[in-house]
Amino acid sequence: MMAARAHSVARRSSLVAPLALAAALSAGMLACSGAATGAEAPPATASSAATKAPVAEQSHGVVKVFADALSEVALRADQRAIVEKLAQETEARHAPLTKARAEIATTLAAQIEANAIDTGALQPKFDAATAAAEAAQQGDRDALQKLHDVLDATQRAAFVDALRASFHGGHRGPEGGMRPADWARELALTGDQQTRIRDLLMEQHKAHEGEAKARPDLASHDHARGKGGPAEPGEFLEAFKGDAFAIDAVSPKRDVRVEGRGMSEHVVAVVKTILPELTVEQRGKAASMVRAYVADEHAPGL
Repeated sequence: MMAARAHSVARRSSLVAPLALAAALSAGMLACSGAATGAEAPPATASSAATKAPVAEQSHGVVKVFADALSEVALRADQRAIVEKLAQETEARHAPLTKARAEIATTLAAQIEANAIDTGALQPKFDAATAAAEAAQQGDRDALQKLHDVLDATQRAAFVDALRASFHGGHRGPEGGMRPADWARELALTGDQQTRIRDLLMEQHKAHEGEAKARPDLASHDHARGKGGPAEPGEFLEAFKGDAFAIDAVSPKRDVRVEGRGMSEHVVAVVKTILPELTVEQRGKAASMVRAYVADEHAPGL
């Protein structure tokens, strides 16, 4: 249900964030959600008082992130039943993606430890995750639209506020995963390592921009926003709060296969750049963090 990507050079190329990105490859609901609009939820009555209570307590990953935010929203009994059903359906829909991203993490972590990235072994895992994300995309879009339509304006605002607070309250950025500074701290990167990695990734970013100009698929992926592509996460959340929310207008459906291919190529290239700069101990720690990230039931994977 959520997952935004960083778009500035600093966020795309900072330190070892791409290790988490590789483990979490998928299509996020914020960037690839939507469907036809529905009717606004009926006003509350004395017999249907809204209350706060945990939502979808057994959910995982990105569903858990949304469920926790919805737990901070006062819901009527009829709304709660709909929300619980949406969460259950989304959890089931994401099961193949959860499995695929776990396989990415297992393979990537082993390669990080061995200091040998094998694209041939990784690519089928990335392809499986992309296919799973593509299969879930329309259902996710429908679910997010339904969620909007079931909540009233006050509830939507409370939900968005709770979701934003979850981004800022822990060690995860809005795109999911640990922040670059957290990776640098956990891996105990020296100042020299951070400088070298940053410089190498900046060079790689420039090379990627040059390649994108020669490849229409990459160019369209990198420049979709601002040209009728999906809204930025903040813009999407603001639109979600409004009454007139039609997700197809706010965030058009993406070509998940094109994005997945470009993302996997970028991630592999970045990890290959970073690994030679790490010590044996740091590679082992990075591998453990990638495994732990996917094992974390709260980790947004979309």
